[in-house]
Amino acid sequence: GPIGNGRQYLAWIHIDDMNKVNEAIKNATGQSTPLTEEGGAAIRLDNVDLSTMNKIDKTGFYYIYNPTNSPDPDNQSGYAIVISRSETYKKVLFMPYNKHRIYSRNMMGETTRWGSWYDATKGVVIPGSNPVV
Repeated sequence: GPIGNGRQYLAWIHIDDMNKVNEAIKNATGQSTPLTEEGGAAIRLDNVDLSTMNKIDKTGFYYIYNPTNSPDPDNQSGYAIVISRSETYKKVLFMPYNKHRIYSRNMMGETTRWGSWYDATKGVVIPGSNPVV
């Protein structure tokens, strides 16, 4: 028969079942690090230095508020997509919140570290606006 009285045995089964359910949920979602905030909005990062790339360490969708050393001449807040393969291989696309510009930067290994920012939209003509120069 069951160990102890029936109530303790049922509690033991319940806890075991909950552990199985929690494990199944964890395995089903497949993501241990969120790419966005819980509601789906971009993760806000404040006071990021876009030269040293502090706080830019995980793959995700970010809103960079009040950055320093932005690749944009106006040092605008903006959106960033970070793709991280490892601690030393990453790509970042940064887009000022109020412009049609995309800046790109790579980290290509331990010795190279972060490369320079590149304006991926330089020379692109966007209908209805001035050409990006």
